[in-house]
Amino acid sequence: MTYQGFWGMTVMTLVLLGHGLFVLRKNIKGKELIEIPPKVKMFFGILGGLCAASFIAGVVMILCSVASETVHVAGLVMLGMGFVVNNQVRKFAPLLVKQEEEEEIHE
Repeated sequence: MTYQGFWGMTVMTLVLLGHGLFVLRKNIKGKELIEIPPKVKMFFGILGGLCAASFIAGVVMILCSVASETVHVAGLVMLGMGFVVNNQVRKFAPLLVKQEEEEEIHE
């Protein structure tokens, strides 16, 4: 059985997660940050956990010689979670920076 599709989806997921981290670092580098609310931390923890769980499930299925179609479903779930995490990080990254400049203008 060939599992190349799963490994390809793993690489694409890693690229997406790496892009999210790049955007996050680019937006917060050298700036004062706000405190991250616990619900946001929990949200990103759940998304990251689902992504990691899909990867682990796929690897376990590969080790158990499950049909490649089933392993590819785990890869699709992992890739989907990668897209969601990347999208949410790109939306949330600009909100981490304190907005003191705008407050001074409005006063």
